[in-house]
Amino acid sequence: MAYVLRKMMEHMDLPDDIFREALKHDLEKFGQHMDEIKERIGEIGSKLIEDGYTIITHCHSSTLMEVFRRAAQEKDFTVVVTETRPRYQGKLTARDLLEAGVKVVYVVDSAAHYYMKKADLYMTGADVVTADARIINKIGTALIALSAKHYGVPYYVAVSSLKFDPTTILGRREIIEERDPSEVIDPSELPGAVIKNPAFDTVTPDLISGIISELGVYSPYVFVSMLSQDRTIDPELEKLLSFLTLG
Repeated sequence: MAYVLRKMMEHMDLPDDIFREALKHDLEKFGQHMDEIKERIGEIGSKLIEDGYTIITHCHSSTLMEVFRRAAQEKDFTVVVTETRPRYQGKLTARDLLEAGVKVVYVVDSAAHYYMKKADLYMTGADVVTADARIINKIGTALIALSAKHYGVPYYVAVSSLKFDPTTILGRREIIEERDPSEVIDPSELPGAVIKNPAFDTVTPDLISGIISELGVYSPYVFVSMLSQDRTIDPELEKLLSFLTLG
């Protein structure tokens, strides 16, 4: 999203038809660039996986899948996949892993702690990386990260540097989406109950062993520091924040 907003700002003064064509071209280039980034992350991240490992993952991440696919070319390992209620994205992860020849154990979300005691790694993707080195990912990610911390299991996040949100440098907070409660349960089954359905979790950097990006594997603080100081990520942060506020 941040990439799209930056490109929109660059083309804002163009006539509408030229604006649309320029943005379309940028998005096509972005798709090609993302494929290259995922391949690089797969190459880097696969080195963290050893033969015989048991890895726990939550939700679905196309970036993390590249890590697993790359590792599966040379190593034999098992991935414990949580179902990821209420939308069951774990099913997509399990299918992709099976197609890649990876052994899969599919469990309910609440079983993650039970399996963590025998795990070697906990790995997920991320939707956003913020300036204070937190990551935002599917609800349940933080709870499983706490379990990993309890058992001393390293937690790695596979994510492109493009998922860093530069507007958070200026204090903008990511809003956690609340989705339709009926995804959780039919409200008529619990008349009078308040049903909540937050879509995402915020994971603090103390729970994260490292972030795997196309830049390498770094602690959350080092990763964010590198990107925060790189003005090519967004040379006009003030303008971007203003654009978001006014928009």
